[in-house]
Amino acid sequence: MVRRGLAALSDATRRNRFFSAINEFSDDMVRRLTHYDPQRELALLVVRPDDGREAPVGGGRLFVRDDRVSSEFSLLVGDGWQGQGIGARLLDALIAEGRRRGLHCIDGLVYTDNRGMLRLARAFGFQVTDSSEGPAVRLVRLELGDSGTHHRLWQRFRLGGS
Repeated sequence: MVRRGLAALSDATRRNRFFSAINEFSDDMVRRLTHYDPQRELALLVVRPDDGREAPVGGGRLFVRDDRVSSEFSLLVGDGWQGQGIGARLLDALIAEGRRRGLHCIDGLVYTDNRGMLRLARAFGFQVTDSSEGPAVRLVRLELGDSGTHHRLWQRFRLGGS
């Protein structure tokens, strides 16, 4: 199921999530995406019914770093489902899990031309700065101290504001 969903992604969506042009997803890559250590990671998958089978729509992942107080997130929403709030719901769940685990911050890397993801990150209160990856990639970081700010921003985003 995951392999089918990945194969249906546009080149741009693959590039934005995996930071490279991937033509075919190997068994090892699919295994790494679907098997994880629940002590260090959270993986979420959004599916929908499609001709009696489940079809992936999007997913999110939170990876806790070795310091046990910082983490990195990633999101992926299928091309036909982008802009419908799925990424926002996934990000909201990842932030909630980060808080539940007592993390101090959540980071992500985003291409500068991925305007939708940068808008989403800003709507959730992430600070957007330069990254060590060069001028084409931005670092987005959310400090997890003030849950009230996160809730207000998320509500505003859900209502269509930014």
